[in-house]
Amino acid sequence: TAFIWTNSNPDVCKVEHGVISGLKNGNASLTGRLENIELLLDVVIEIGTDKMSQESFMDMASFSVNASSAFTDLRFSKEELPLEWEGGVNMQFSQKAGRSPQLEFQKMIPIYGIPDSLMMDIVLSEDMVNSVIYTFSNRNKPTFLVSDFKLKKGHNRIVIPFRKEEFLFNQEDFPLQLEKIKYTFISGNRPDVSIQMGPLNAVFPKQTADGISAVDSGKDILSVVLQNNVLYLKCEIENRSEISAVFWNAAGQQIYQRLFGKCESGAHSFQLASPFTIPGIYFAEIRIGSNRYFYKLIY
Repeated sequence: TAFIWTNSNPDVCKVEHGVISGLKNGNASLTGRLENIELLLDVVIEIGTDKMSQESFMDMASFSVNASSAFTDLRFSKEELPLEWEGGVNMQFSQKAGRSPQLEFQKMIPIYGIPDSLMMDIVLSEDMVNSVIYTFSNRNKPTFLVSDFKLKKGHNRIVIPFRKEEFLFNQEDFPLQLEKIKYTFISGNRPDVSIQMGPLNAVFPKQTADGISAVDSGKDILSVVLQNNVLYLKCEIENRSEISAVFWNAAGQQIYQRLFGKCESGAHSFQLASPFTIPGIYFAEIRIGSNRYFYKLIY
């Protein structure tokens, strides 16, 4: 890189060949100089592992609340929330008959890092909600993603996958921002009902002791693991199938491809030449017959 960089906190991040890499959570100020040109960057590093809270709903005054005329006596409290929740809010109100009743909560909530999904628990005191709708934006699209979920009385777990069909979002799609959460209701008269909203958590790949992690594909027949610095593809197949693997780096460059040929039914373990050259995020597509499985790996 042509710029000469100085770093206020080299324990948090580093700059190599013009690329900023996070080392641990924290803040740093970077200054890049080239002759009479100076660039100043304030950097926030948040390295996600497992789950990270993106919004606790502890301060509902920070939201803009839009409610149709069907709702009265809307109030928020921390009472009677499930003990296992680290945050959340108990929203209580009364509903009267009206057309298209809805409650909307607006707040720009940045989603840090590159999580695989968002997760949130919602508890309804009655069957009263048609759906809950989450709207996300990114720097290119004001409405990048809209996710709609049906709700029922009792506990509901919402999982918003960051993928289109089977494909993970591209790195350039991030960062995302949650713009609003909207509830649409079944019309009717309901005195003193409640919706409990748990914290909004970003879910990241689970880290293993060997330093590589993989996102579950939803199938228990496949895993990509690092053991004693050797990378393995392990799978169990029901029928004789052709198996192949392709890996990309975070820039979208294909860095490794391997065709294993036709394999008999049963358990298999394949040793791979490690495609990872530097720490970072990598993506893999594993094909077993006509099925395709996508993984995000952190090395």
